[in-house]
Amino acid sequence: MQPDKLRGMLGLAKRAGRLVTGQDSVIDTVRRGKAAASLALYTADASARTVKQLTDKCTSFGVPCRPLPLTSDEFGAALGKPAPMSTAAVTDDGFARAILALLPGTPET
Repeated sequence: MQPDKLRGMLGLAKRAGRLVTGQDSVIDTVRRGKAAASLALYTADASARTVKQLTDKCTSFGVPCRPLPLTSDEFGAALGKPAPMSTAAVTDDGFARAILALLPGTPET
């Protein structure tokens, strides 16, 4: 994994308007299925309730869901936010593929 590249790609997706943040907004995006959300993400320190709710919705609506190797504080900082962030949905297939390639346990293509 390349943490700086991952943070950079997440920040780029946010600046491009292709990253939805905030638990309610992420869940709403996932509910619209693969047409709206290409990938859902949650931080390493997200609560068990948040992880269960997000993964259940992703399973129901066919959206891939992966953990990030970042804390909520690190994720918020990568997005230029002063507050911690624990969930996000990527709304662009290209950004989703690029982020997946930078996550640990994902084979590089």
